[in-house]
Amino acid sequence: MLHFLTGDELGNIKSVECAQDPQSSNDWKLNERIIYASARMNAGEVDVEKAKAGAVQRLSISELSGKTVVSKLGAARSNGSLSAFSVDAEDEKIDLLNEWQESRFMVGQTYVGLNVDPKGLFWCTSNGALGFAPHDETKSIPAFSSSYQKCSLPTRLCAWHLSADATSFAYGGDEVDLSVWDTERALQAGNGSTIEKSATEAKSTESKKRKREAELFPGEVWRAKNLPNDSLSLRQPIHISSLSYLPSSGSVVSTVHLATGTLTGDVRRYDTRAARRPVASWTGIGKNGGVSVVQAGLSEYELFVADNGTNLSALDLRNGRTIYSYKKLQGTITSISPSAGRFLGSASRDRFVRLHSTFPPPEKAGSQQEEKGDVLGSVYMKTVPTAIVFDISGAGSTNRGINNSEKHAAEMGEDDDVWVGMEDVEESEHEAEKSFKSKRRS
Repeated sequence: MLHFLTGDELGNIKSVECAQDPQSSNDWKLNERIIYASARMNAGEVDVEKAKAGAVQRLSISELSGKTVVSKLGAARSNGSLSAFSVDAEDEKIDLLNEWQESRFMVGQTYVGLNVDPKGLFWCTSNGALGFAPHDETKSIPAFSSSYQKCSLPTRLCAWHLSADATSFAYGGDEVDLSVWDTERALQAGNGSTIEKSATEAKSTESKKRKREAELFPGEVWRAKNLPNDSLSLRQPIHISSLSYLPSSGSVVSTVHLATGTLTGDVRRYDTRAARRPVASWTGIGKNGGVSVVQAGLSEYELFVADNGTNLSALDLRNGRTIYSYKKLQGTITSISPSAGRFLGSASRDRFVRLHSTFPPPEKAGSQQEEKGDVLGSVYMKTVPTAIVFDISGAGSTNRGINNSEKHAAEMGEDDDVWVGMEDVEESEHEAEKSFKSKRRS
């Protein structure tokens, strides 16, 4: 059994359990339930607009070693708040550990990155507010510090990601090209002041090398160079919408290989040791509205790409070829998460969470892809899922208990339909699509 956690537009956190049909290896049954209810309902009523103000924008999970399998889950919301939870697979419960309010978060801004790491919780907003809450070792129950370190990055960010070992992070955005930073140096240079001011003071002209280094902000170790002008001698705009660190040989995530997706539909691959410009650039990958999500797979050279239409594909990073695409998707993908056993979970705006099969790129670049991924199962979520993560601590679990917050959500399960009127929660994706088409004909 596979276990995913999702966040939705009303601020709830849900569990999605995926079980294989014993009679068919290609069919999976997905079941969802609320495990942490952010929106409180009274007499079957919920203030949807108020609940949407606290929509989950980002989720991140990290497994912690110990006698019991415990994961730390982080959630960032559209009202600027952040929450940390513990997910205990053995005791089968989820508990709230910490809550913060990012004071630098302003109306209209978003969280562009969130990572739970053994060192602590990292986050970044679109206006460049970087935060880090370390683990609090003084408490008997593992938790995070109530205070956090701050650093100010450039604004107009659209994507931010921490490396697997937390030694570096990368970002990009609207007229903000890909940049890689040393995590420790960035936080030390922050101290509540702006990086821009510190960078000005750090400039030096002693040599060409030092001059180039002086152009970087304190803590910044690498920055992409502007692309050459196009065939009409026009400057190419910069608008990175998503990025991902890439696995190197042995499926170990590297700190030097990255991929970006742009709002113009391009996917670019970078090697920070080789050059400041991309080592490969492929146009037209995001066919509808540009690229919305890029996510490295578990295999070398494997990259999943979703656009702002209904396309989700697997890309071979050796040549930029689409090795297969998933069919019958009706909504824009908001979040994807690779899982153990070569599966992929996705959340989309059509309110479905789907489980996909995946297959690695062919051994030889350019060879025909024999096996292609498919949609194995789906579940209708009643509210739009905005983020999804794979919970390795829940893999194989068949019975998961309900704590106080879960009991509240379960008690209100009968009133859940208020959110979507008279829609049938058991309606399958195929039936929903069939019903939608028949309504259009009438």
